[in-house]
Amino acid sequence: SGDTIPSLIGCIYDDAVAERAWSNSLAALRNVMSAHTIALQADIPDRTPSTVFFVSGDRAEPSHIAEWEHIDYLTETDLRLPVGGVSIVNDCSRLGGQAYRNILRRYNVGRFLTADVGSIDGVHYSLHVARSAQRAPFSQKEAALCELVSSHFARAAGIRTRLANAQIARELQGNALDRLAIGGIIVEPGGRIIILNRTAQKILEDGDGLSIQGGALRAASAADDRLLQTSLTAALAGDVEHDGL
Repeated sequence: SGDTIPSLIGCIYDDAVAERAWSNSLAALRNVMSAHTIALQADIPDRTPSTVFFVSGDRAEPSHIAEWEHIDYLTETDLRLPVGGVSIVNDCSRLGGQAYRNILRRYNVGRFLTADVGSIDGVHYSLHVARSAQRAPFSQKEAALCELVSSHFARAAGIRTRLANAQIARELQGNALDRLAIGGIIVEPGGRIIILNRTAQKILEDGDGLSIQGGALRAASAADDRLLQTSLTAALAGDVEHDGL
């Protein structure tokens, strides 16, 4: 239907913030493509094995995925992934060496389509769609669809990477604040609290003049709260000379 592709693209961006990476979007794409397996491949430098697969399919158990992750694709196959494009192989019977063809046969991969997703923070992503030889060959229309969704996977992977890096930064800042013997609070522009250490949390729990209301730090009395908000606004604006608290 006309809602299928927008729904699929929305699912990709939902997965950017989901706890389990790419699970729902790969399953949705698998249905749209009438494929028995869909895999998002991430090639990570300085890691062993350097390849990680996120998979939706009939045989997607950790043991199955590990077998694919340990293949050296450049030496065991003659497969060269397209840069910024899509490659279709509708006959896998002569692809690569005998060992690789045995794996394809064991996993019932008779046809596959590969799309280049791109590199995000040094990690290169590619998308793979597999069918049995008994199913219809991949078409140029399906190749165009994979090229479209690959561009959205690239943007979503960038979002997920930035969110993960921000979470790591918050945890590092939180750990540093927890080592202080004084209350420490980090707020974002607008005054919303994003990190507070254990000492600050204890002060707020005691309710002795300060509290959190609507996610922001507030003082108990109206006069103190005006002074607090003015000082916070000046500090967030970089006015270190402000005569506040």
